Amino acid sequence: MASIKSDDGGRQQYTRRLWVSERALASPQRARGRAFLRAVAARAFSLLPPPLAHPSPATTTLTTQQLEEDLADDLKWTMQVKEVLFSGKSDFQEVDLIHTGPFGRVSFVGRQARAPPSPRPPLPLPFSRPPLQNPPTPKQQTTNNQQTLFLDGKVQSSEVDEWVYHELLVHPSLLHHPNPKRVFIAGGGEGATAREVLRHPTVEQLVMVDIDKVVCDFCRAHLPANAEAFASPKLTLINEDARAELAKFPDGHFDVIIGDLADPLDGGPCYQLYTREFYETVVKAKLAPGGIFVTQSGPAGVLSATEVFTCINATMKSVFPVVVPYTQHMPVFCDVWGWNMAFRDAEGRVLTTEELDARIQERGIAGKPLEFLDGETFSGLRTLNKPLRLQLAEETQVYSADCGRFIHGKGSAANEGGGKAATGVNGK
Repeated sequence: MASIKSDDGGRQQYTRRLWVSERALASPQRARGRAFLRAVAARAFSLLPPPLAHPSPATTTLTTQQLEEDLADDLKWTMQVKEVLFSGKSDFQEVDLIHTGPFGRVSFVGRQARAPPSPRPPLPLPFSRPPLQNPPTPKQQTTNNQQTLFLDGKVQSSEVDEWVYHELLVHPSLLHHPNPKRVFIAGGGEGATAREVLRHPTVEQLVMVDIDKVVCDFCRAHLPANAEAFASPKLTLINEDARAELAKFPDGHFDVIIGDLADPLDGGPCYQLYTREFYETVVKAKLAPGGIFVTQSGPAGVLSATEVFTCINATMKSVFPVVVPYTQHMPVFCDVWGWNMAFRDAEGRVLTTEELDARIQERGIAGKPLEFLDGETFSGLRTLNKPLRLQLAEETQVYSADCGRFIHGKGSAANEGGGKAATGVNGK
């Protein structure tokens, strides 16, 4: 066996092993076998990218061939990098558009990924999986129009599977409301949440507040699937603080409020929009009778749910009489993901499978039919596994202005030693 390995500061690692039996290397073949192994080693080392002289403190690292995202202190995953398409910076975060192997084009909003200094041919992987020839749905194809969004070095969305995330963020809440006319989105600068909201013909007013104009302009220009939503006359886009802007509206103004925010990160911009104070004094106050609030709630796997998901759920239950948690695996997040939907009034209830299917038909959602969500699916998403149910039942911490829980990683302000605080930044 020959093992060839390069470890550049923990950022890149290539291992190749060649097993050759003793019989195969028996004289006179043994000498030729040794020569062959030396040739393989020389070829592999010649294709390794050069070491990076100044490693970045960011949680996401881009080398000449792969992008790495830290999932925990001792766990990371990598994506093949095909091309760096765009790189820019706003007052709040850094924006990058990367074309990756598994998820098509990936856009970062947050910590800057380092562009490769020079292209090199990829190291051949003899056992790598070939691309799918017949993908299940058009949305899963890897084309030049696919992107993935990152905030503070964390994957936010990919066009390979963003449609799943955004259907589950938007449609359960709007479908559970009998006649949603006025909707507010906190964050959502990507535009996909607005796109899904505007598919409901009942919606007359949509207000989206994302503090980062650079991100909104970037997504408007580079995410063609959401261009129609940005151009809709029903949409009012405000690039200011989401909490302050929502507070300006009259009490009871909105039928549905959606939190499409970045995860709670230590030093990140959105932590204050997960607190009990925000839910009690702003969100609940601005919901009309029968109103519904929903927010993305971070990782919800067996090993990750207690990072933020259970705490967000406990915080919402301390304010709203009815809170419905649901989860779904998201490939681009490398985990099960969670959402929490809350009813303003105690009379709020979850629709049955048949009622939700009937509501979908009655609503006349614009465009093609929902690709992921229906009554049976939503029933399954709400059927949580035993460990998760226990974790939710045992959770006691709630988010407050001076007490919170954060996912792995740090926000831009924490990484850079300070910075302007912001709320209402586009998130997962």
